[in-house]
Amino acid sequence: MATVHFVKDGKRPNGERFTTSAHVLASSAAEKLGHFQSRYTETPPTINPEVQASDWAEYRHVVLEISPGEGASPFSKPGCYYIIGLTPTECKRLLDISAPTV
Repeated sequence: MATVHFVKDGKRPNGERFTTSAHVLASSAAEKLGHFQSRYTETPPTINPEVQASDWAEYRHVVLEISPGEGASPFSKPGCYYIIGLTPTECKRLLDISAPTV
């Protein structure tokens, strides 16, 4: 299983990020999201860390987290892939996610 994180801009005063997540099959994520440009990081990124995160802000970004041994091309390396230009709403539609599960 892979984890799709929906992320808000910025971070909380204690350094935490605002995220909500859902589990998906890595092969399904690769098939549906593989054509989007992505940026790889070993750990979940904080997006726009200079911004104070707000409870009221919308989730704006998508990060796909791949566990060791779970990847599928082009997400074959364990770690996190920030999917550029994909909104959480579009990601949920593509992966048939009706509600976050984590």
